[in-house]
Amino acid sequence: MKEMDGTSEQPAWASMLSHRALRASARCRPPATNPSVNTFRKPPAVAFCISGAARTFTTPLVLTAVRYNLLNAFSASSDSRVFLSLKVLDSDKNHPAFIVRFKQHHETSVDAAVRLVHAAWLSPMLGEAVIINGSGSFSGAGYTRGATAGRLVVSSDADAWKNYKATRCNGGYRGKAEYRLIGNNEERLLLNHLGIGWCKDAVLRYEVRWGREFDLVLFARPDLLWLSPVTPWCGWDSTRKMLSMRHGVMKADSDMFYVLPRRFMNTLLNQAVLHRDCTAKECCGTSENLLRYTKSMIANKDGVQEMDAKHQTFIAQNFIAVRQAAGFCRAMRNNSVLSAMFRGKGGVAREYDENCHRALQQLPPPHTTPHAPETVRPAPLGGTQRRRPSHHERDAGRD
Repeated sequence: MKEMDGTSEQPAWASMLSHRALRASARCRPPATNPSVNTFRKPPAVAFCISGAARTFTTPLVLTAVRYNLLNAFSASSDSRVFLSLKVLDSDKNHPAFIVRFKQHHETSVDAAVRLVHAAWLSPMLGEAVIINGSGSFSGAGYTRGATAGRLVVSSDADAWKNYKATRCNGGYRGKAEYRLIGNNEERLLLNHLGIGWCKDAVLRYEVRWGREFDLVLFARPDLLWLSPVTPWCGWDSTRKMLSMRHGVMKADSDMFYVLPRRFMNTLLNQAVLHRDCTAKECCGTSENLLRYTKSMIANKDGVQEMDAKHQTFIAQNFIAVRQAAGFCRAMRNNSVLSAMFRGKGGVAREYDENCHRALQQLPPPHTTPHAPETVRPAPLGGTQRRRPSHHERDAGRD
């Protein structure tokens, strides 16, 4: 797919995503911005933190949806940057009693992730990136454009998470056995939060070089397929409130995606340390329990008992987690958004299958080594570019 390497050629479904994102981002252009809803006087500078197991992130479908329905649709300023922490592998999910169990996925490769980082459309937006060759964690400086230090591809530390194991937990959460002690739950939880913590540190490093702070921080998992545009920054009081979602499967705050004012970053993106040192039972539960407890800590600083409507805005889910490409197109054949994207004008099922499977193939090798000149000016992120649920649907909202 040439468009992913920077040329103008792209399939019809990608153009559809681009146009939808453009319409969504237009909400935040003057005079559309409503000062009574949001006190930002101009588009905010956003640190986009995409961290976790890459899985299907390097496929044209997921990557194009992230580009248009997340990065562009949010309508952030041209000072915004993307921070990538991508693991080539994930880990087994061994929870014996949980609905979703799986073995380690092998959906992407180091080469595919490297090509992504150097893609012409992404490279000017890059704040810092690291590709972890494994399923563990990494805590050092990553790759930045023009820097003499920092590596892009790094070895995986499989044991660092053990330094953050809970030390003060007593008993389970809400009368249940300690979630962290079942299967490899605690390892998976901490590996996830160590990646998010790397993003926090990368943002801090960038701010030191830049000489100012970002206005907002957005976190998203890499394997989320954004079926519709994200709510742009002017769609809620983003100067004071978090934007997050609750999914119906677990009736809990989702830990897959959220947006927060920059002043909350050091607390929200430091949950590995909180898990280790916390005495509350919520810290011994799921990642969703830990997130909710962390929100309550922020709210308590403002004299509120919990993170209520004063501090956050909940939205409907507009993404699906795609851990693996196999079986996805068939399972989602009746999804109205994907059907409109892939069936074409004739509505032929075979055309849907062909287009969907092609969109979920890993990025092809480029004809030449990708290179992003240091003189390229950063392009604005915001809109300047032209039944019965399946197991994939049920997985949405779970790790």
